[in-house]
Amino acid sequence: MTVRNRAELRRNPHLECRLRVGWGGPAGFGSGRDRDRLELLADVATLADLQTIERCLECGHRSPLKPDAGTVGPLPVITFPTLPTPEQNLSWIPAQFVPESRVRRGVLSTALIVMVLVAGIAGAVSVTPMLEAQPADEASVGTDWEEYDSIVIFRNDDIQPWYNQEEMRAVDDVFIEQEVPVTLGIIPDTNESAPLTDDPELCDYLQSLEADHPEQFEMAIHGTTHEPVTDFYGASEFGGLSEAEQRERLAEGEALLADCVDSPSSTFIPPMNTYDTTTVEVLAESNYTAVSGGQWFTDQYYETDNETYFRAGGLTHVPETQSFEDWSAYEETGGDDSDVPFHDLETLTDSFDASHERNGVHVVMLHYQYFTSDERLEKLDSLIEHMQSEDDVGFLTIEQFAEGLENGTVEETDDGWRVLEPIEAVDR
Repeated sequence: MTVRNRAELRRNPHLECRLRVGWGGPAGFGSGRDRDRLELLADVATLADLQTIERCLECGHRSPLKPDAGTVGPLPVITFPTLPTPEQNLSWIPAQFVPESRVRRGVLSTALIVMVLVAGIAGAVSVTPMLEAQPADEASVGTDWEEYDSIVIFRNDDIQPWYNQEEMRAVDDVFIEQEVPVTLGIIPDTNESAPLTDDPELCDYLQSLEADHPEQFEMAIHGTTHEPVTDFYGASEFGGLSEAEQRERLAEGEALLADCVDSPSSTFIPPMNTYDTTTVEVLAESNYTAVSGGQWFTDQYYETDNETYFRAGGLTHVPETQSFEDWSAYEETGGDDSDVPFHDLETLTDSFDASHERNGVHVVMLHYQYFTSDERLEKLDSLIEHMQSEDDVGFLTIEQFAEGLENGTVEETDDGWRVLEPIEAVDR
């Protein structure tokens, strides 16, 4: 047989078999023709790849060929353990309990094997639901839409160093016990003489609120020094200042707040509840999402008509709609800071009821330092319980509300609100 080229060998696999077995036997593999055969075989990996030395798969010829140099060695040998005899299966049982009859010993051995198999299957079945019930990681927490007739937001202003700390904690405890979120308005440097960072105990406390009650306490900046720098709309720290001055004040306050709390929010609460369009521009450039002044101010400055929230200048404006303190009565008493009067409970509940009936956003402003008695704390507690008795009221922070409107997790409907819960943390 004459092989003209490698292409012919590839077209006719039977040639490979005949070359492998060698016409003339092993002794014939010394001639030039035989060397040609070996060169052709070098291009064909059928037998080497299969690592067999017994039979050519194409033509059935057998040959005791050895793998060429450099090819993979023989497949590993697979061995199987020797199964124990029925007598060995029963070796662990005391002799007095082993039957003498060989047949009975076999039956007993088989029964024990079946019992072990059944126990294993039962264990797997019982463990499967437990594995499926393992809690999912935080990233896979499910969310669902909740329907509400109205939204309530609490805003607690004037958090500052060394000032009425006992009252502050007592007010916070009311919100913790009622499981109601609240926006804290934190002053970074009160009157430019009391920076937050000079009171590490306060900062530690605020950080503990963030850690122990996530999503419940919003850490919002409440101006920078809380001073009436201008007479804009009666008094303002920011309104009426130049853009550069407002930007500088804001940056100073942000730096102090960031050194005190872990997660400063994207809400700005202007002192005296007043601000201007320049304030809004500076806030928008700094990635704030909400500003919360006073409704009396926004109705005049933005010419709104008792709107509880609106968009302007790239921010959501969420003004306070009800103050816990009765400031009119405060002015009549001559302005005694130690005893600012509160509205009576009926006034507070009626205000909420009116907002709830029209499916509104009800923002209650309070100042913790005036909750100086158990009676005043009970009034706050009673107001929250009255709100919760409606069963269809959503409680949010300012940031949760504003950010939710922006990203679509809070929606106003024809007869109320839809909120995608649980509310997630917001990073500014």
